[in-house]
Amino acid sequence: MGIKKKLIIIFIILILFSAHLYLKDKYNPMAVEINYSGNLTINQCQKLKKKYKLNTFSINYERFYNGHTLIMTSGLDTQIRKIEIIHGQYLSDISELEAVIGDKVVQKYFKTQTPLGRSINILGKEFKIIGVEKNSNIIYIPFNDELLSNNWEKKRVIFNIPNSKEFYITIQKIENELKLIGINIIDKVIYKEKIYGYLNLLIILGIIILAKFLRKLIKRILDKILSLWYKYKKANRIVDWNKYLLIKKTCLAKIIAEATIVIALILGIFKIMSYLKIPPSLLPDNFFSLTSYINIVKLKYNSISLHLQKGFSNITIDTIYINFIIILLFTVTVLIEKAKRNID
Repeated sequence: MGIKKKLIIIFIILILFSAHLYLKDKYNPMAVEINYSGNLTINQCQKLKKKYKLNTFSINYERFYNGHTLIMTSGLDTQIRKIEIIHGQYLSDISELEAVIGDKVVQKYFKTQTPLGRSINILGKEFKIIGVEKNSNIIYIPFNDELLSNNWEKKRVIFNIPNSKEFYITIQKIENELKLIGINIIDKVIYKEKIYGYLNLLIILGIIILAKFLRKLIKRILDKILSLWYKYKKANRIVDWNKYLLIKKTCLAKIIAEATIVIALILGIFKIMSYLKIPPSLLPDNFFSLTSYINIVKLKYNSISLHLQKGFSNITIDTIYINFIIILLFTVTVLIEKAKRNID
């Protein structure tokens, strides 16, 4: 492998790992976002939290409001995703009429960087501003049952589910419970599938590199064994097998050492494969059935179509941006390499 190819591979590894770290820093991998229609209350979510031993939850009602995004939240959003507060603090007591606004909202309403303690009228109620979010066009207000009947465009609940073997089973049980209380589930976004998607690509790339090296090593071992065998066939009338092996002990030791490396590489590949986090939705019902793979493609297509109609979640938007940057960087790298070859 040439130096240029090695540098490109290192470059790809750094990009994928950086994308994984960025999403992991910004979002909780154990969060599951469920978009729905209907009205979901805090008490109903508290019951689900207790029943399934969930860590936290956050209900978000969202709509467009005076050129900004208005989110009515049950709180604890900072345990779901990173919210960078540059002044004051985030909502902690939803029983108080308090609000957190983005710095872009501050520029429009107050023309100052520190509007803390001032009031803002939202949906006919006066809210005291207690915090300002960096680089944001959002207004956060506490959850209020009186405002449930308002014209909300998006409704979602994010559950922080403990990491266990029953992670996906718990999600299914929660979905069933929500349906029983009259909640219509539109879509769900499992954060760890987005976050660990880049790590999966990194692992697959590592497996491919190791597999190529393994194939070369096995070929080299087989060539050495065949070479020993052909040389022995020529010399077997003069030297017996035991003496021949003693003569070729250095070569034999190299074969044994390389065979040990082969075994270690095979075990290493299987160990690395165990770190792959493949979502159940990407696993076919029948590995030998073409229909199963077609069904997976259909489900993904339907999911994308739904997102195009209803909008994308924040983590999905970040993933789209990252994918675009990766494709752009890769395309530019390939074009530069082609241009250099043409010049040479």
